[in-house]
Amino acid sequence: MKHLLLVIGLLFGVKASAQELVAQDFHANGKLHATRFNDGTMEYFITYFETGRVASMGSYRNGLREGAWKEFAENGTIITQAQFVNGQRQGVWEFHKSSGPHAGRLYYENGRLVGGEQYDATGALVAQRNY
Repeated sequence: MKHLLLVIGLLFGVKASAQELVAQDFHANGKLHATRFNDGTMEYFITYFETGRVASMGSYRNGLREGAWKEFAENGTIITQAQFVNGQRQGVWEFHKSSGPHAGRLYYENGRLVGGEQYDATGALVAQRNY
């Protein structure tokens, strides 16, 4: 367990000595489904597929989404990458298919959608819009 928390801490850049396990739950097959831990100011979570591969990860500060959030395909490919600041959407959000190039991007400023792009299966830009 301590080894798992150390690995999780390295993924999030958290000091291992300051981590506290908050909760864990398991799939029916006995494999880990989700784990939550905190470092005093942030609470982090990681969810897993029944195979044991990571499905998603993110963090909260004071009950609000904060920092990087990621979702993965079961093959390990990042399919969604997003950023939050004080619970608001921020920066570039990227969307991928489980294999291949970008499917799209959304751009946020201060929680407001300001633009977007859509790509075809070859990675070519097919649509773009500013708001």
